Amino acid sequence: MSLFRAALDGLVPYEPGKPEEELQRELGLDRVVKLASNEGPWGPLPAALEAMERSARAKTPKRVASLPKARKTEGLAGTAEREAC
Repeated sequence: MSLFRAALDGLVPYEPGKPEEELQRELGLDRVVKLASNEGPWGPLPAALEAMERSARAKTPKRVASLPKARKTEGLAGTAEREAC
């Protein structure tokens, strides 16, 4: 009997890739650039860029009175300092 769900029994443990230096030696390369598993050499897909743009347009910035810049522009400078005393 397994301690884990059946779906996990067949998983193979992660084996990291070879270090850059080893790849250079094995393949006779002068330069190797190692990418993380979530990186690609071509940048984000067009669909991902479109989704980010849609999301950015849908969000509206919120005014935060607790920020120093907001306090100054709204005449609230020093409010936090007075409240702390």
